[in-house]
Amino acid sequence: MQHGARSFSAMTRNISLGGLFVETEETLPFGARVSLSFTIPTQAEAVKAEGRVRWIENAVKNMRGIGIRFDGLRAKDVWIITTYLEQRADEPAGQG
Repeated sequence: MQHGARSFSAMTRNISLGGLFVETEETLPFGARVSLSFTIPTQAEAVKAEGRVRWIENAVKNMRGIGIRFDGLRAKDVWIITTYLEQRADEPAGQG
C-alpha cells in the first residue's frame, strides 16, 4: 500500500468488489487516497487499484486497521476478485 511518499505492507481481510479491510497499525486519515497492489491466492498476477480510506478501526480484539473503498477496478481485476469470491463461496464451511 502506498500513501503519498509512504509505502508499507499490510494484511488484507474481507475483500469484495467494493473494497477491502487492511489490518495495519499505520495511521491514515479518513478520505486519504491510497494505491494498492495485492495478490489473490488463486492468481499469480497482482491486482492494482486506487482507493480511499472510508473507515478506521482502533484496537478491537487486538486488530487495528482501515477500510478502503476502491475507486474503480480494471476489468481484469474485477474478474480475478469475482472468481476468487465465487470459489470461496463454494468451499465447505471451515475450509477458508
